[in-house]
Amino acid sequence: ERAGDPRMHASAHLWLRCRVAATRILLAQGRYGAARQAVTAAQQECASLNEHVLSREVSLRQIQLDMHLGKSDLTMAALHELVGKGRKLQQEDPRLACLVASFSEMQRDHGMDAGALQGFQEAEHVLLQWVSAHGLTESKSVYLPHTHTLARVQLSLAQLHAAAGDLPLSLLYCGRVRMVCDVSRDPPPSTLCGMHLQVARSHRLGLAPASDGFGGASHPAWGGGGG
Repeated sequence: ERAGDPRMHASAHLWLRCRVAATRILLAQGRYGAARQAVTAAQQECASLNEHVLSREVSLRQIQLDMHLGKSDLTMAALHELVGKGRKLQQEDPRLACLVASFSEMQRDHGMDAGALQGFQEAEHVLLQWVSAHGLTESKSVYLPHTHTLARVQLSLAQLHAAAGDLPLSLLYCGRVRMVCDVSRDPPPSTLCGMHLQVARSHRLGLAPASDGFGGASHPAWGGGGG
């Protein structure tokens, strides 16, 4: 229905969320031409509905498309601006964590390990607060979204700590990844493989193995102390 203000339609926000989901699916499928068209349409509809939170997710898809084309300098600047907007609005939710994690991954790929470490720690903090608020500690529900993102962030922290020479802390984060994957629905094989590979690397470098093979890791979401 085209008549009237689109913001007055009860299903407008649901439709927009479907639009945004389509951009994510098309990009994951590698259908870059269709993804770019979907991003353009979603950006226009976000503007017509004055929707700022979902528009940042759409902007992230645009940045990921630009990264595919090799526009690394432009995408880093755009991601930095996008993260700044999310922080300014105090958007303490998984969307902000995904933005910060994406920016941190780009920083790490460009050798900016200190900034990447700080960003991954921020993303982990936001995600741990979110999953705890949704009952992960009590229910260990496999249906909570964003646990995959949490595991990916913690694996990145394990890798950065190992690169800095802090192997015990790296192993502790590997243990956290294992705990999150245990309560995740279909954890990504790449995350699981990366975790086990990082554990093997740490032991190969001469760290005495702990009884559980993960440095006696505990997890903040389960009441553990951690690093």
